Amino acid sequence: GEGMQELGQEGQQAGQKASVSMRGLGGALGAVVKAAAAAAAAVAAVGAAVVQMAARNDEIAKMAAVLGTSAEELQILTGALGMGGVAAEQATQAIRDLNLRLGEASLGSGAASEALQRLGLSAEQVERLPLAERFALIADRLQGLESQSLRAKTAADLMGESGIALLAAFQSGGEGIRQ
Repeated sequence: GEGMQELGQEGQQAGQKASVSMRGLGGALGAVVKAAAAAAAAVAAVGAAVVQMAARNDEIAKMAAVLGTSAEELQILTGALGMGGVAAEQATQAIRDLNLRLGEASLGSGAASEALQRLGLSAEQVERLPLAERFALIADRLQGLESQSLRAKTAADLMGESGIALLAAFQSGGEGIRQ
């Protein structure tokens, strides 16, 4: 009997140890499952960000093609103007308007033709320049005008209402864009 009782106690102790081990294993497995779920969520978030970035890059490339420039040039200019406090949408609209108005001015019509004359420029001269340098040159020349109201009128004649918003970014002339 005593041997059987000892054997029974040893079995009971072994069972308790196994139970403690199983609880520990269960906790560890739960932590692994939680970590796997967190990793899956992180991978999904990265995937969504990549898709969003690709869509934004595609949008920039399409806009650049419409504007007759490269995506890189467009990003450089909108980034430079953004540092001057201009929203990307305003910058893009000003670029569109300038392109349209340069076309009108090259035909000798529109308010942009007179605006370019005030700046001592021609439509052909400005059109030959890379996009960022167009805006840098206009910013330089706007600084030479005698009043803020004339600068605003000239900017609006060249770039529409968005051109007025660009005046803040043009305060230091074209250097802010060239840097």
